Amino acid sequence: MPDTYTGQECPELLDYLLKRRSAKVEDLHGPGPSRNQIETMIQAASRVPDHGKMCPWYFVVFEGEARAQAGEIFGRVYADNNPEARPGKIEAERQRFVRAPVVIGLVSRVRKGKKPLWEQLLSAGAAGMNLSLAAHALGFGVQWM
Repeated sequence: MPDTYTGQECPELLDYLLKRRSAKVEDLHGPGPSRNQIETMIQAASRVPDHGKMCPWYFVVFEGEARAQAGEIFGRVYADNNPEARPGKIEAERQRFVRAPVVIGLVSRVRKGKKPLWEQLLSAGAAGMNLSLAAHALGFGVQWM
């Protein structure tokens, strides 16, 4: 069926969508995306349905040492919230962001009293999917956690 927006079919895009898969953590390695590639991915992620143009999400890029710094925080919070946790699990939380050369965090930020909550949450989910698709299109492995 033709795309009603462009009036043309796009078999290349459909083929791409049918081949998309999440990468295994052990397959994520450098080099990571450049600053320009990250900006392109975020721009693509931002082109999702967004009733009221509320942007009910934002992105946080973790590169270099920031990945380990975030991991220290995650490890502490996990240990505080799980006092019975095994040391290995706490360490796994500390190492979560250093397994990939770049981590782009997507934060949902719904606004009460505005558009329906469910619309805002779905918009954030769509932003995550577009981010993943854009990263794949640029040749990077992606794992959504």
